[in-house]
Amino acid sequence: MRSVSDASRLLLRRTAAADPAGARELRLALQGLLERLGVEAATRDALLLAVAELVVNPGRHAQPPASSVELRFARAANRWVLELADDGGPFVDFATAWAEGPSDPLDESGRGLALVAAQLPDVAYHPGDAGAGGRNRLVLRAPCAPAAPATVLLVDDDAPTLRLLTLYLQPHYRVVACASVAAALAELAARPVDLVVSDIRMPEASGIELRRRLTENAGTDTLPFVFLSGLPEAEARADGLAVDDYLVKPVAAAHLRAVVARVLARSRQLRSRLGERLDAAITARLRPALPERIGPFRAAVRTRAAGAGGGDLLFCRPCQQGHLLVLADLMGHGTGAKFFAHALAGYLHGLVAASAEVGAPGVVLERVSAAFADDPLLGETLVTLLALRLGDTGTLELAAAAHPCPWLATADGVSRLAVEGPLPGLGAAGDYPVMALQLRGRLLLCTDGVLERGGDAAAEEALGQALGQALAATAGLPLEAAADALWEAVGCAGGAPEAADDATLVLLERG
Repeated sequence: MRSVSDASRLLLRRTAAADPAGARELRLALQGLLERLGVEAATRDALLLAVAELVVNPGRHAQPPASSVELRFARAANRWVLELADDGGPFVDFATAWAEGPSDPLDESGRGLALVAAQLPDVAYHPGDAGAGGRNRLVLRAPCAPAAPATVLLVDDDAPTLRLLTLYLQPHYRVVACASVAAALAELAARPVDLVVSDIRMPEASGIELRRRLTENAGTDTLPFVFLSGLPEAEARADGLAVDDYLVKPVAAAHLRAVVARVLARSRQLRSRLGERLDAAITARLRPALPERIGPFRAAVRTRAAGAGGGDLLFCRPCQQGHLLVLADLMGHGTGAKFFAHALAGYLHGLVAASAEVGAPGVVLERVSAAFADDPLLGETLVTLLALRLGDTGTLELAAAAHPCPWLATADGVSRLAVEGPLPGLGAAGDYPVMALQLRGRLLLCTDGVLERGGDAAAEEALGQALGQALAATAGLPLEAAADALWEAVGCAGGAPEAADDATLVLLERG
């Protein structure tokens, strides 16, 4: 069996520890490479999710545990190939676990594997043997579609010129040739175009009229446009129409190709910047946050996103008899998790607006579970939820869907509240019992990313204990100072390395 290292184009090879720090190191190295290669966002996010989830698994669950994982990334024909080779014990019955995910809906282990399997189904697992140096190899493949060439629309009423310009550009671009403005407008209405190169003087309608028509249309007003004419440039510019360049006939093939390449590159750069600004705006809107006061309660939030982030969501809206607060942890990172977080936020908003009774946490989780079971969009991801109603009189009601149990700190000490329920999509009516209490002290909520900063189950347990001890030790501090201390206790404060998972912590008290 050939290894990725034998593939025609090995692009990255790196070894790291089989723990969260190693997962971060490998994910960041792969992320930089994927961005330089221009890998499409969905494939990039799926590959990064695979690294974030699968590098840690052999260190946590293999017997004996793996100490290191080697990542190899290559391009082979029309596939990206990601290989993760570890030195731990083999994954017993891998095929079943990969296909079916966790057998217990309340068991959080295995959910990351199931999400990766849904996004990257082309997988092969080879247990370690002497021929492979004793390492287990997990090989995932994703489609690598070649980038489609840009489409250039040429407009010129002179047939020989049109044929010559087409020959100049055809080896590098998809060329659509039109002999009139009417034909060009018809083509633009029928298909997307990346750039227009147009003559000015033509019968019936001129290139200037074409440019004006495109500028007035919201769908084509930013389309890159180059004039190619025998007229002096000043004559065309006098009409007041902005164009990306002006070429004077006759034009050499090399010069035409250079101008087309430069204008297309500039257009891509502008679109990328606009996309980045839009992405930043969406990220800012989805960043988990709460008002300082929610009825009779005070809240403090600390959060960190993995990369572009978007996997953790805080939703808070007024409801009957108080406020509905939902803390959600969507599996995955980057734009995919951000998209589903946005979809879930929209669904919760519509749910609250449609019916006052959904302020009850159990009802909220039942409705969300039904939506995840029936809705194709929401059903594409895995999520854990903790729903609370913060009552106007100071009461608290809680229900959970496979979410980490919250901590309660009172004068009598610190305890974990046993609030449990199945994953959304697997629960029905009555599967999300509600716990009610009067909050006398502080309530600490968190997402998986806070506890999974430990290297294995024992480390996570130790981190949970440290968090509980820190909650007890900070009882006398102001709420914001206590939140800072708790954030520090789980290693998320200051200049800590970028998280392998989104992490959010919420501290509540009456006040």
